[in-house]
Amino acid sequence: MIVDREQQLVATFTNLNARGERSIPAIQITAEPLHLLPRSLAEEGTQLASACLFTGTEKSFDVGYWDDFTPLLVDCLVSDQAACTAARGRLKRLAWTALMMGVAELKGHHSIGLHRVSVPHEVTCHAF
Repeated sequence: MIVDREQQLVATFTNLNARGERSIPAIQITAEPLHLLPRSLAEEGTQLASACLFTGTEKSFDVGYWDDFTPLLVDCLVSDQAACTAARGRLKRLAWTALMMGVAELKGHHSIGLHRVSVPHEVTCHAF
């Protein structure tokens, strides 16, 4: 979701759990090339789909979590707007709820980087 149009900041939610039943909810704030979006999408609050690359160390994976993730915004990579709309449509409503809860917890402090958030397990584990 675009959280700051002027600074081109986007918030992406995920669960850093690599295996098992626990939840490790996190928000990644990234600076994105929002000029690649159609004007109708380039507004604060716009929800965007992303594919994510997860990274971790042997130690973190041994205990079942990823250390970090890198979101790749579908709308900035794919020019086919129908495909982008379809990608957004495949995301569960609960994923958007989790994102909104995590962003609200940041209370407007949208510093670039990984932010652990306290989205409830019941929401996080069923968001994807």
